[in-house]
Amino acid sequence: MSDWTVLPDFACVDRGEPGAEEPTAVLLDLGLEAEAAVRSGTDAASRFAASPLGPRVRRVVAQVTDDSPVTVEQSAYALLTAPGGVRGRPLLLHGRRPPPVRSCASGRLGPATRIGLEDTLHVPDGRRARSNAELLTAVSREHADAGRA
Repeated sequence: MSDWTVLPDFACVDRGEPGAEEPTAVLLDLGLEAEAAVRSGTDAASRFAASPLGPRVRRVVAQVTDDSPVTVEQSAYALLTAPGGVRGRPLLLHGRRPPPVRSCASGRLGPATRIGLEDTLHVPDGRRARSNAELLTAVSREHADAGRA
C-alpha cells in the first residue's frame, strides 16, 4: 500500500482476516481513513475490541451473515453487543440476502444501515430487484411500516 500513487478516500479492512492490524496501521500512517469490518459468527468483533487502533478507525461495518429469518436479529444483536463492543465508533449495519437485510434495515436494531445490489439481489418479498433504487424503495417502505406497527 505504501507505493500507491493514487490514494483512496478510505479503505475497509476485514478484522476477521489474519494480519488485519498491519494494513489498518499502514492506512492510518498514510493519513487515510480506515473502516473495520466485523462479521457475525466470527471473533472479528473481539479482535477489533482488543486492537489499539480501534479508536482511530472511521467506522465499524457490522456484517450480518446469518441468512435465517428466525435467527438473524439475534445474530445482529450478538454482533453489536460483543464484549468490547464497537468502541464508540460510528456503526454501519448491513446484512445479505432478504432476511437479514429486512431485519437490519427495518430500524429495529438502531444503527445506520445500508442496502444495495452489493448486499442482496432481492427485495424483502423475495423477488429479484431490478435496481438499487427498487431495493431502497422496498426497504424504506418496510422501515416506515415497522415504525407504524
